[in-house]
Amino acid sequence: MNIQALETTVAAYHEMQLTGFKEDLNGVQNSHHPSGIHVSMYFIKDTLFYEAQLPLNTLPEAPVLNSHISVGIIEKGMPLPGFNGNGGMLPPDGGGPGGEEGMRIFEDDIIWYKLSLQDIVFVR
Repeated sequence: MNIQALETTVAAYHEMQLTGFKEDLNGVQNSHHPSGIHVSMYFIKDTLFYEAQLPLNTLPEAPVLNSHISVGIIEKGMPLPGFNGNGGMLPPDGGGPGGEEGMRIFEDDIIWYKLSLQDIVFVR
């Protein structure tokens, strides 16, 4: 897939699955939620950027000074097609277009950040 096709695909997603927040926020939500949670993905040239704004008041408990917060982001991979478009199965070695490296688009990206309270920028 080329970058322009990926940009179009990424721009089409407007929902996120939240876990670990206040109970009423957990579940599928709009990526720009009225609670102040804003999550976006976008490309600059050939690099995919993730951006998240997570207000402290959306957490189940208020963090204390010098505590740590772990934030996990999982970008689901593209659905893996069962057929190669010509009616045949993909090769068993996973060799589709772009070979093994090209198959990474079908894998989930899992990123964890560990932040300490003093690293957080407060905005009024």
